[in-house]
Amino acid sequence: MFLAVSLGLTLGVVVLITGIVIERRDHSIQARLARYAQPSLTLEEMELQLPISDRLIMPAMQRLVNVLFRMTPSSQIALTRHNLMMAGLAGQMTVAQFQSRRFMAAFLLGGGMAFYGGLVKMSSTTALALGLPLAALGYLLPSMWLGSRIRSRQEAIQKSLADAIDLLTVCVEAGSGFDAALARVVARWKGPLADEFDRLLADLRMGKARREALKELADRTGVEDVQSFVSALIQADLLGVGLVKVLRVQAEQMRQRRRLRAEEQAQKAGLKMLFPLIFMIFPAVYIVILGPAVIQLFKVFGG
Repeated sequence: MFLAVSLGLTLGVVVLITGIVIERRDHSIQARLARYAQPSLTLEEMELQLPISDRLIMPAMQRLVNVLFRMTPSSQIALTRHNLMMAGLAGQMTVAQFQSRRFMAAFLLGGGMAFYGGLVKMSSTTALALGLPLAALGYLLPSMWLGSRIRSRQEAIQKSLADAIDLLTVCVEAGSGFDAALARVVARWKGPLADEFDRLLADLRMGKARREALKELADRTGVEDVQSFVSALIQADLLGVGLVKVLRVQAEQMRQRRRLRAEEQAQKAGLKMLFPLIFMIFPAVYIVILGPAVIQLFKVFGG
């Protein structure tokens, strides 16, 4: 009797556990089937699930930007594309995106002034006289930011060019080819110049002619020292001059140019100090030195 009860309990526990496992497995299978076998939505239903900004506001703004972009002269588009390339933003921002930022800044400043004028009951003539310059300023602000980025990037390239050419010279003197030396410089260097050398190396690996790739490097940077370096490399390639000799001469010339540039900046330091010296330092010195004397004179003649 005891043996029969034990077998019955064991069989019941096994059946119960088996049922729970099968039920859970069925639930997991149904959940996965429900996940992957959802009824397909129509295009209208999918569009209605998007937020209103993606359905109405952004498409309207994109159409407006496209209309304004088509009205932009082709020369302005080419200049903007070249400036984006010199700023290192060619792969991050298109011309249309940059132009949309210019129009957006103009609209925000000009429209914001018009809205403020309506709140304070400003006359339409005054609001227009203040809104138009602000809109023009908003249109120019992205260009000013882009120009500042170009100048800072060119300065960084100009400062690091001499040291990069020194490393390139050492690698070539050690027996590496030009492409291998460029790869070593890119691996050990950081900054805009290393990015441009990486782009040059990628162009060479894709089969582009070295002269064409070097000319594109000079166009992308817009730096006079890089253009001189590229011209020397192209001329050496045409005349069959040794690459090591050309690189050594270019490295020496870049160091001399950097030294002359530093001396020129040092000579300008005195002139640049005149404005803060006259309008900020001298008045404070005069107040400290002549202040007590002026107070005593007021006491003597005023008393």
